[in-house]
Amino acid sequence: MALKLLLLTYHFPPMEATASMRALGFAKDLPSHGIALTVLTFAWPGVFDDNALPSRVIRLPQPAHPFVLPTDNGSVTGKLKRKYHTFRRFRGGMFDPIHASAETAMTAKAEELLRTEHFDGVIGIFSPHFHLRQCAHLRATFGVPYIIDFRDLWNNALLGADHKVDASSRTRDALVKLYWKKWMRQAAGFTTISAPFKAYLSRLLKLDGEVVRNGFFMKDIRESNEQFETFTLTHVGTIVQWEGMGMHLKYLRSYRENHPEIRFRIMLIGVHSFMKRPLNALITQYELDDIVEIRERVPFEEARTILRKSHILIFPVFPKGKGIYTSRIFEYLAARRPILAVPEDLDVITELMETTHAGLITGNELEYHAFVSQQFGHWQERGDSSSDLSSPSIESFSREAQHTIFADYLKTCFRK
Repeated sequence: MALKLLLLTYHFPPMEATASMRALGFAKDLPSHGIALTVLTFAWPGVFDDNALPSRVIRLPQPAHPFVLPTDNGSVTGKLKRKYHTFRRFRGGMFDPIHASAETAMTAKAEELLRTEHFDGVIGIFSPHFHLRQCAHLRATFGVPYIIDFRDLWNNALLGADHKVDASSRTRDALVKLYWKKWMRQAAGFTTISAPFKAYLSRLLKLDGEVVRNGFFMKDIRESNEQFETFTLTHVGTIVQWEGMGMHLKYLRSYRENHPEIRFRIMLIGVHSFMKRPLNALITQYELDDIVEIRERVPFEEARTILRKSHILIFPVFPKGKGIYTSRIFEYLAARRPILAVPEDLDVITELMETTHAGLITGNELEYHAFVSQQFGHWQERGDSSSDLSSPSIESFSREAQHTIFADYLKTCFRK
């Protein structure tokens, strides 16, 4: 008999977010592993065919977000009042008050479902925080077991070697830890995206967990020899690691100075409007204005096409945060183009690059230059740059492979 599970997720298509893709992957793949999944989410604006999924999807009306903190007006009294309201909310475990109406509506519907149907377990996806509180409440009310999928931490800089916090942040962190331990006390387990996150959460929650990485869908891998006519280095996605992007631009300026005979261009795709000013300042600083093309967000399929047609995919790494990566790295893998990542992190991205032989991760300028020259040479000789991706290694980072791990873990948690 299939394991019948209820998935609570704030994020789900057509909402465009990495978190939506993680939940969507569960909805696509878990039924093939003998899990009958019901997804409880919201009716976000846009177009998405729920009926094309093998899982049942129940949508609630799009929630309102009425919460607004008191303004401080720049006065000492106003600032104290604002801090008081924030502390009062945190002390009560209300870490995301903007989602209060969403929590109320989803909890009521989940209670209705559990009263009228049998479920073997519940899965909540963090964030937002309220999914932890919901699952603990449903366990206390209906006795249904639950796990939480932590797609990140409340502060992903927590594990960084140079992580520093002020008194206010220490208070917030202490309260979050207190409530997370409370809400996870009866949990059957947890999953998260990396080994460092798993180790941290296991220590905090006194609970064993499993690593389920983000990934790419195997159907998105398409062999293609079509590439841009000009040698192109591309970054696609929101720039969240400015130190790494600055290193890329610095190394590419010096490469251009040392190899004036090589003509290349840089494409930066998916740059939000608020990022353009600091990004343009970096580009001007490194005298690359004439070869950099900046574009705002493009449709998902167009972004994939750009990745496949590029010669090198540049990836900025989080060098000081353990366990952190952006899911864009998996789209890079699926494109099967050489990846050039800086700086070295000696962490999850280094492990991924070494496992897949997908390219180079380095903090050395000469190594960086040599890699660009090597790929340029491959392109001139064969008309195609190439990475040394082997099928078994890349497939281990697919969502399908990761969801097999997830399904096995769910069966362990809910069939004890």
